[in-house]
Amino acid sequence: MNYQGSQMKIFKSLAHPPSSFSSSSAPLPPPPPPLLLQIKTESVKKSPPDNAEERDARQTFVPTPTTSADELIGHALGRLVEQMDADGAEADDGNFQEGPSSTDGTSISRTANEEVLLCKVCSDKASGFHYGIFSCEGCKGFFRRSLQNKIDYRPCTQSQKCQIVRASRNRCQECRWRKCIEAGMSKDSECGN
Repeated sequence: MNYQGSQMKIFKSLAHPPSSFSSSSAPLPPPPPPLLLQIKTESVKKSPPDNAEERDARQTFVPTPTTSADELIGHALGRLVEQMDADGAEADDGNFQEGPSSTDGTSISRTANEEVLLCKVCSDKASGFHYGIFSCEGCKGFFRRSLQNKIDYRPCTQSQKCQIVRASRNRCQECRWRKCIEAGMSKDSECGN
């Protein structure tokens, strides 16, 4: 195949379109300047590879098909589902249990290697035994500040029915204080640290 010759014909045909494309109403654009035509033809005129390595590399190159975004997303979702199935199988093997398992009602989450105690006030991860109960740093600090500053909190606007959980524990201070007392926090307990 004469690669250079076919490319040259294409450029020549573009530079001088056949008369069938011309119309009598519109004038033809002028042909491109010879310098432009010469630059294009020179960039196409590459000599074939001289050494055998370049020829072999060109012959063995196989372009990979392009992948659409939908295919990539589908592939990623497939891998994610496989990963979740594998993780679910591990969890079903008994490596993870959750629920109340202590005598004082404190929830304990267990994994294969560690136990996680939950705060009796807001169910966040407990940092230790503070003011007589297992509590998180947030509830420990709230209780300590309430005692030290002798704070009187505003009355609850929800008839003292606020749910005190980690995400909403700062919304109603009166209900949080009441839940600290109900959970067993006491200023008379050992050091609150």
